[in-house]
Amino acid sequence: DADFTFVYEMDGAVFYPDEVRVKICRKRGLVTAFDATKFIRNHKERSYPETAITLETAQEKLHDGITVESSRLAVVKSAGGERAAYEFLCSYKGEQYFIYTDAMNGAELAIVNVKNLMR
Repeated sequence: DADFTFVYEMDGAVFYPDEVRVKICRKRGLVTAFDATKFIRNHKERSYPETAITLETAQEKLHDGITVESSRLAVVKSAGGERAAYEFLCSYKGEQYFIYTDAMNGAELAIVNVKNLMR
């Protein structure tokens, strides 16, 4: 199966709470699963996320050995609700990672190994 996650996007910022997931059988090309629960629960009229630091400032706080391949502003779920974060697709020692930093202070929120997403 191939898994696809679609998220709401506004002016280059992505909103992960509004995701829709689709699973497709690679052999037959048929949809085998569809989940829009998060989109139905979370989607609403939104404004562009507020930030206190720039993407460049947040990137400067990343570990020195990391190579940033792409970056963007994102809204992610957290214990306190939703928060603005910078999402960095990075490579480090032959692995790829998504690193999320708080868009208000640059604090690291999460590191996700890309190979773990492919399962």
